[in-house]
Amino acid sequence: MSRTIGYVVGLLMILLGLIWIAQGSGYFPYPASSFMINQSIWVLWGSIMVVAGLAVTIIISRLRRRGRQPVHGFEGIRHRRVPRVKYLAAGGLSN
Repeated sequence: MSRTIGYVVGLLMILLGLIWIAQGSGYFPYPASSFMINQSIWVLWGSIMVVAGLAVTIIISRLRRRGRQPVHGFEGIRHRRVPRVKYLAAGGLSN
């Protein structure tokens, strides 16, 4: 569930950044009364937003590929796998 939220947030950041770039460069002059039209600073802010959205999306996809997800408060800790122990009916423990 949180991966889906991460993807949605990343894609919305990318979309918002592209809109800011388009408005700042004058290619998307809507609404006509917008203060962002033909203002080059919004091209910069839009570019930063697109890069941040790409970073969020890439980080989320790498977490998904590895099959793990950070637990709140334990992002930097790697857990060691514990070998499973099977009980043999013939009397004893075995790996």
